[in-house]
Amino acid sequence: MKHLLIIITLITCLWANAQVPKNVIVELFTNSRCSTCGALEPGIMNTIQQYPNLIQIAYYPSAPYSSCFFSQQNKTEYDGRTKNYAIYGSTPHVLVQGVEVNNMLDTASINAYLNQLSNFEIKIVHEKTSSTTAQFNTTIIKKAIDNTTQAKLYLAIGEDSVSYAAPNGINKHYGVMRKALTDSSGMEVLLPVNVGDSLVISKNYSTSGTWNHSLLTGFAFLANTTNKSIINANKQKLNIGTFSGVESHQSTDQLSLYPNPIANGFINVNSAIETDFIIADMAGKTVQKGILRKGENQIRLSNSSPGVYLVKSNNRSIRFSIN
Repeated sequence: MKHLLIIITLITCLWANAQVPKNVIVELFTNSRCSTCGALEPGIMNTIQQYPNLIQIAYYPSAPYSSCFFSQQNKTEYDGRTKNYAIYGSTPHVLVQGVEVNNMLDTASINAYLNQLSNFEIKIVHEKTSSTTAQFNTTIIKKAIDNTTQAKLYLAIGEDSVSYAAPNGINKHYGVMRKALTDSSGMEVLLPVNVGDSLVISKNYSTSGTWNHSLLTGFAFLANTTNKSIINANKQKLNIGTFSGVESHQSTDQLSLYPNPIANGFINVNSAIETDFIIADMAGKTVQKGILRKGENQIRLSNSSPGVYLVKSNNRSIRFSIN
């Protein structure tokens, strides 16, 4: 009987202290006009793609080039996250688990953090609440005994990939951070006290019509307040549900265009019906508008700088770029 009680006690302790795998995150700080970034980024992404479960996010600070296409869309939050790590002023920088590594990101820099365990688990529910809004719920669960009482929780929304012919030669950009839901350094949280206890943080945000909503992912990074190293992290794709809205960026029978990218100042748009259209930049600003006739229409793009734009018409939108 005594031995049975000991066994039950051991099993209970093991169950109550069930650590969970610690997810590995890579934070890339880059710039669309940085030639060094253009040279190194393909190798960085090649390394990342060797690890299917890796969590990757990219920021575009305004230094060294303030005219960076992405930086101009979200300068404050990109610069804020960069300054959080005290690396503002140059690119590229690569951080794994909140620790800066060599900016070529070899496999050794990732392997050093694999197969580690955490005393805290992060779960996410990420879903649309309307055609233009979404909710991001993060749950922090204490899974094992830990004396840590406070931490920083950074929440952000990113787009899995964005096509844009950047001056540095990169045409496809991965894990592009679009919106931070907390301060750039994260929000201070009091961690659950007892094993099994949990803390829920709920955030609502607006979804931009210039984003591809089917590619949106939410990120949650829980970090130590002292050295900013990662306690645990997670990500979750946006569940669109029945809210399709204006986020469709696919060519359809109703709307199509060519050429893409555009180099001569003209775009040809095919429309199944006569309808209004607007052309907007990635910041959501309307740069041109007019009427599409049924059939093929040639539109002269007036005063449009190189970059990525959207043609919007009849609840459809198509992304195109100008070289």
